[in-house]
Amino acid sequence: MENYFVIDNEQLSRVTLIESLILSGIKSDQIIKNDIEETFKKAIDGVLVGGFINLDSIDEKILIKLLDISTNSKVILLMDRTCSIIEKLNYPVLDYLLKPLNTEQVHRVISSHFKSFSIASRNAPRVHSIATNGYHRPSRLLLSESGRVRVLYKNQIRYLKAAGNYVEIHMNDGSKIFHRGILKSFEDKLIGHGFIRIHRSTIVRMDVISEIRSNEKGLLKLIVDCGTEFPVSKKKNDLIEIIESSI
Repeated sequence: MENYFVIDNEQLSRVTLIESLILSGIKSDQIIKNDIEETFKKAIDGVLVGGFINLDSIDEKILIKLLDISTNSKVILLMDRTCSIIEKLNYPVLDYLLKPLNTEQVHRVISSHFKSFSIASRNAPRVHSIATNGYHRPSRLLLSESGRVRVLYKNQIRYLKAAGNYVEIHMNDGSKIFHRGILKSFEDKLIGHGFIRIHRSTIVRMDVISEIRSNEKGLLKLIVDCGTEFPVSKKKNDLIEIIESSI
């Protein structure tokens, strides 16, 4: 039987993770809850599909040992933006989630990484490509602002919109960051790295695209997972080809 694990001493986020796994169709008895010894055993036995580790809930040496053993498991880390341990990790993890968690964020990660996982894929590399060319850790976007540099993880950005002399950066958690500049300045950093420019005013992360529609006049509209709609200036076939080639 395939197993998933949740190592998280923070009750609220642990409950969110477990409930989200169950709602995604994973049975309760497939989930190992905060039992590191059992997690190690399942990883060694090769029946550990993957799961979540809260970096505040595990010793660094144990974490590295678990990542070392779980070579065919999908490991997602929960972390604070200020967490420094990731700089020390040379082991590939699948993804990161920033705390505090929200259900939408967790559902999207489970749907992307776990739902389609099969026994046949266990011998495949642990790092899975999602609208990118594959990665060992989420790449970052550095924003220089008034004497400071803000660090954003690209997989936490949903889309960017031009807004006059500013760019609105919309995050997975619903927050919005205003950065002084033009949208074009983000193209080299994002286009071809999991993002697509669908209009002169909009850049979207490809793995949040949920639907493409066209009206009777043939005008396209793109819808992302949070329900926001955008006009599209690209031809439909060109847009679909770009999205398909990134999967």
